[in-house]
Amino acid sequence: EFNRLKEEKKIPINADYERPTAEQVALTKLSAKKRLNDAKIRTANGGVVEVDLDRPLLGYSRRLVREKAGRNRAFTDDNIWKLVELGYNVVIMGYNQGEASELLAAGLKGLEKNIAAEKAKRPNELPGKFQFVEAFTSQQKKIFLAAEDVQVQDSDNHTGAAEFSEEDITANAGY
Repeated sequence: EFNRLKEEKKIPINADYERPTAEQVALTKLSAKKRLNDAKIRTANGGVVEVDLDRPLLGYSRRLVREKAGRNRAFTDDNIWKLVELGYNVVIMGYNQGEASELLAAGLKGLEKNIAAEKAKRPNELPGKFQFVEAFTSQQKKIFLAAEDVQVQDSDNHTGAAEFSEEDITANAGY
């Protein structure tokens, strides 16, 4: 995204992607969020991912299995509700693995519906969004990673060697 903006002369041609300024990161993230919205990635409930451009995007983009996307740590229902209440865009792109994902997918679909219904009743109290995607291409995942402000790697202890390196987070100016 950064290099594309340089080609479009929205970022100086001599800008260094390894040492971007805060303004360059902000412009790149805004552009990436617009691309994410334009990608029309389908949610599990039949909608499309659409994030608010002026709000932080917090997400997950990996396999939807208990040891990677468990719902007893960062992404509990209470935490997701609170993030939406605080105004975050929360997007979980959890690739459905069939039987191993069945309960997680059902719970996240239900949560997405419940939050959307409650947000329709009291939008000022719930300024953020929650969206769940259970099927996506590698290109859609790259678009999502570029748009994220925060990527949550929430694996159970001792289930991976180097969880932070499993996704290209820092290359996309994420934390």
